Amino acid sequence: MYKSLVACLVIVMMVSTGSMAADTVYYSVVQHGQFTGRHLRWKDSPTEYGYFLEYNDAGKGPSILSKITVNSLGLLSTQYITGFDYYKAPVNESFEVKDGKAYWKNGIEKGSATFSNEIYSGLNSLPGEIELLLNVLRYTGRKQTTILPAGTREVKKLVSYQMRGTTNRVTQLDLISVAGGGHAPIYRWVHQDNRLFAAVSDGVSIIEADHEELVDTLLSIQNQFTFAFLNKVAVESMKRPPSGFAIKNVTLFEADSGRTATNRTVLVRGDTIEKVGPAGTVIIPSNYTVIDGTGKFLMPGLWESHGHFLPEDGPFMLAQGVTNFRDMGNNNVALRKAQRMMAADSLPGPDISVFSGILDLANEQTVPTVGIIETLEQGLAQIEQYHKDSCKQIVLHGSIYRDWVTPLADKAHELGMRVCGQIPARTVARQALYLGYDEISQLNMIALNFLTDTVDTRSMNKFFIPGRYGHTIDMKGNVFLAFMKLLKDRETVIDPTMSLLERMYTYKPGKINAAYQPLASFLPPDIKREVITGGYIDTDSLSKQYQQSYAHMKRILKAIYDNGNIIIAGTDGGILQHELEIYSECGIANSDVLRSATYWPAQVTGNLDRSGTIEAGKTANMILIDGNPLLQMKDIRKVDLTFKRGRIYDPKSIYAAYGWGYY
Repeated sequence: MYKSLVACLVIVMMVSTGSMAADTVYYSVVQHGQFTGRHLRWKDSPTEYGYFLEYNDAGKGPSILSKITVNSLGLLSTQYITGFDYYKAPVNESFEVKDGKAYWKNGIEKGSATFSNEIYSGLNSLPGEIELLLNVLRYTGRKQTTILPAGTREVKKLVSYQMRGTTNRVTQLDLISVAGGGHAPIYRWVHQDNRLFAAVSDGVSIIEADHEELVDTLLSIQNQFTFAFLNKVAVESMKRPPSGFAIKNVTLFEADSGRTATNRTVLVRGDTIEKVGPAGTVIIPSNYTVIDGTGKFLMPGLWESHGHFLPEDGPFMLAQGVTNFRDMGNNNVALRKAQRMMAADSLPGPDISVFSGILDLANEQTVPTVGIIETLEQGLAQIEQYHKDSCKQIVLHGSIYRDWVTPLADKAHELGMRVCGQIPARTVARQALYLGYDEISQLNMIALNFLTDTVDTRSMNKFFIPGRYGHTIDMKGNVFLAFMKLLKDRETVIDPTMSLLERMYTYKPGKINAAYQPLASFLPPDIKREVITGGYIDTDSLSKQYQQSYAHMKRILKAIYDNGNIIIAGTDGGILQHELEIYSECGIANSDVLRSATYWPAQVTGNLDRSGTIEAGKTANMILIDGNPLLQMKDIRKVDLTFKRGRIYDPKSIYAAYGWGYY
């Protein structure tokens, strides 16, 4: 760990003192129009390369150095990757070629193989390394190559872009796609010599310095191909019966009560549930498509209540039964475009049912997103604009001054908007509730209420402190009991994101993490590698404390549930089905676990008139499960069909498009 830290510090010092190689290429890391870090590429000699990436994402973000040597043909000989990953876990990887064999070692693997000019797929590879792959393909004359330790990569040139510089010189950039990693294709903009120019996305973008203004232009071109791929997934996995359809003889989950009704038939016409009733009394029109639900479980589609939508995530969410999405802060212009495309069936994904307006104070640790303010007056004006843009809530982040929370919350409440989010810096949950919060995001923020009132929640300390000391919280003490009463009195909603904490507190390298364990036999090689990399954020000597703290947080969540507070299920970027499995492990009744992802989020967000239950007149967002999650929550994984606005999606077809298997 010390060696990795020194390596990163040396690079930072070299950058700051201007002692980098003369041919160093500087890239800006840009998030929502803000500079948040840099990526470097340089040559120490004709056969020695270096890459460095570092950026800040609200206290998270990588700091990684990659040192590479190549042979006279430009093909990989050695690679050493050190530093810290996105969650600040130490990184130490090596790859070497000796006497015709390749040897690699990282946090989860140690292996060797006969070397045939492959490239090493590092667990922490950097965007600039795309040139290594392109050099191999140029040398072999192929468009596809195997990679080490496992998997393949296929590269396609999609389009060229003529960039005119300040001296009126024209430079040609090529957009390439790289497929084969178990995800949607990734895209890179490269020079004619295979060197990276840009890697752009709706989230983090990396682009050569002084060309930041091209991010939106390149992204617009790139998105044509992104959406074409996703449209192909939609076409191949979706059916829309011309007249209507019926699901007959099914066990129906009544989410308002948490009970079930057996032997039911549901009729759907267009995007609306037409009729629900006992199978013997509901007449199915002769021109309807009939789906036999015998032995299966029909329930409302799941709500992901803590997400930041990206179009490429849409198909996977549908395959996992997510039909409704609460976005907790995003580029709402791009988000509404995606919403329109999904409504037109050209983009597969859940309904974006709730748009949020995010607010944070401009400083060096600000979350890189829209809604950055410098004064309270700007914040109040921004809330009014969010209301005009049909946002239903504001999400506050850690840099907001404590004194600003009440006036901001009052303005939001005046406009009928909710207030939620993480707790501002040097404030605790108890204070936030008095200041005007309706909902608390992430259970570590509640744990901090009993541990400290001085922590800067803009940093990773918001995770470190609960991980190190959360197991010491006295759940029988007066402080804890008083807080439970406050939660109850104020009818506070809790969005715990337990799967995020599980990953950061318990996932050690070398073992498939719990979220993917049920899918282990279906995963492509690259994905299987990804999900055994771990996620634990602190030193090994503290891992037992973190595991104890996570177990204690599960007990705290159960106490909140027993207290009568509403819990809504969200992941902040995970598998929602696993979030529900965790709630069940906590001892929450399975019927209420299902309600946390159906009835309660619809109720909390004001969408109960068209979502949350399966009733005539509501939107036909449902999932058909080959099992019964009331009896065993793991059956929530076995989604046989997903229905979204009357369209029928086949999860098996969606997964197949990415090279995955399924149940």
